Amino acid sequence: PDLPFPFPVVAKPASSAAYHYADFPGKRKVYFPNCRSELEKVLRTVCSGGYRGKFLIQEYLPGDDTAMRILTTYSDRTGKVRFAAFGQTLLEDHGAMGIGNPVAIVTRRGKEEVEQAVRLLETVGYTGFANFDIRVDPRTGKHCFLEVNTRLGRSNYYVTASGMNIARLVVEKWNDGGSDCMLNRNEVFWHHVPAQVAFTYTEDKALVEHARQLKAEGKEACSLLYKPDLAWNPVRYACVLEQLRRQFKKFKTYYPKQH
Repeated sequence: PDLPFPFPVVAKPASSAAYHYADFPGKRKVYFPNCRSELEKVLRTVCSGGYRGKFLIQEYLPGDDTAMRILTTYSDRTGKVRFAAFGQTLLEDHGAMGIGNPVAIVTRRGKEEVEQAVRLLETVGYTGFANFDIRVDPRTGKHCFLEVNTRLGRSNYYVTASGMNIARLVVEKWNDGGSDCMLNRNEVFWHHVPAQVAFTYTEDKALVEHARQLKAEGKEACSLLYKPDLAWNPVRYACVLEQLRRQFKKFKTYYPKQH
């Protein structure tokens, strides 16, 4: 019999680059099959759309968006980790092709998680930027490393917002003979959607209040609202504002809940 899986699972293509070119109705970034037949149906559909890469199947850990953590690191050409920026997700994208992408983050220190990532990266001799997805399992309190991307993440501006110029890392820290690891210690509220959207849909209201306080203190950054870029072009400014406005409708559609 086609029994349900013994625990919830999440399935997704291992190569987002290759999956980008797959084309089929109902395409999603990730899938949540409940049993073997549903998983097989997903695989057949994805393959029929042209995807030929590997597929990842993992246990789905419970919890809302605020259970997610993000970590960005930079390793020099000798394999030494020279910089790390850790953060807690407030809110993720909930659209079909964007689900799971952070749209609001508060930076944290995350010393223990950074130490674990450093051990992994330096053991394998990794070089360059790495981006970790980490989730706190509410049943155990443990930080589970879900994956590491061998590149910067799309939400990487949270690193810049916290005070670290990533271009400077490449220029100054690639081969300077040092071995120190700079751990970001600045708290900042980064968001790619209007702050009010993040405040409305974030489940952890204590975290919301903390983000509000950072915003009130001027410790805030939005990727799209870069003043030097917008000041000279009113049309671009209007387009950015419209894009932000549409986020209210998007979250009302894809993440209605009780909000």
